[in-house]
Amino acid sequence: MKHVSIVGKFFIIVAVFGILALGLTFYQNRQMLKVNDRYQELLDRDASAALRLTQSNRSLETARASISDMVMTRSKEARARAEAGLNDARENFVRFMDLAIAAVPEQSELPKLKADGFSVLTDTCGAAIAVGRGATSEAELAMVQQLYLTLCQPAFAAVSPRFTSVTEKLASDAEQKRGTFQALSVTRPC
Repeated sequence: MKHVSIVGKFFIIVAVFGILALGLTFYQNRQMLKVNDRYQELLDRDASAALRLTQSNRSLETARASISDMVMTRSKEARARAEAGLNDARENFVRFMDLAIAAVPEQSELPKLKADGFSVLTDTCGAAIAVGRGATSEAELAMVQQLYLTLCQPAFAAVSPRFTSVTEKLASDAEQKRGTFQALSVTRPC
């Protein structure tokens, strides 16, 4: 470097710093994109779980409507359609709850919600469903309707708000995290 003019040395130093600055900028941007992708994945899990919980709650409401149809109708065909709807709603409930639990396994409330919702569908309303399957006389229909009103309806009314509460919390957490992460990942000029 002895025989390089001062201007040449200056340009070499500027070029080295320029290449270093570009390299650091490229590295920083790659790291920020990785961080952003990881946070987005985390947020998507919360949002997915909230959606699946909403679908699970909707399946419970569909099951409630199907049970109600079963205990109200006198037609065997309508009762069979209602029971098929109940079976579909039960399967959808389990599937959506499993997806929600898989999305956010750290949420300890979800397995309990699944167990409670499934218990309402099988245990609590089991007697009304069983009697409703074969009810043909007015007395049997009145009895199954009374079973539904005293056992099933209150159980559904108790579990549904819990689904709503947990869903709202997950959605709120996801939105709060999204805002925080977006603020962190935005590059601010100095």
